[in-house]
Amino acid sequence: MASAEAEEPYAYNVLRNGVQVNSLMLDKLQTRFTDPEGTQADCYEVVAYYLDGTESAPSDAFCVSSADGIDGFIADGVSVKYAPGDSRIAITGRYDSAQLTAMSGIVVARAAGGSVPLGGVRPGVYLLQVEVGGRVAVQKVAIME
Repeated sequence: MASAEAEEPYAYNVLRNGVQVNSLMLDKLQTRFTDPEGTQADCYEVVAYYLDGTESAPSDAFCVSSADGIDGFIADGVSVKYAPGDSRIAITGRYDSAQLTAMSGIVVARAAGGSVPLGGVRPGVYLLQVEVGGRVAVQKVAIME
């Protein structure tokens, strides 16, 4: 673990099912990583590295449950769950706000009572944006009928 909570990591490694998948450490400014060999049954974790030589324990796992659904952590202590056919995207944990945005940038639904209702949302690909402590985490999700 890092010796000071306020210290920011300088790099990361991504683990798939407990095995590192990136060949070089990812710079702290690199906020995305695509695993070209990932499958619908994989779980991912991140390990952070600090300038004082310490490293974090692996993060909570984010597991891919299907190409269309989501089930896992989107931000610190905040998890989301959606499966094709659900009438809402469930959000658990403490968050400030959440919204579902179409690729055109139009907000189509906002969180209410721990979930984003999907009534009236047409099938398609959307971005789920969850704000936690001034930071916004984004997850792409395909809404199915």
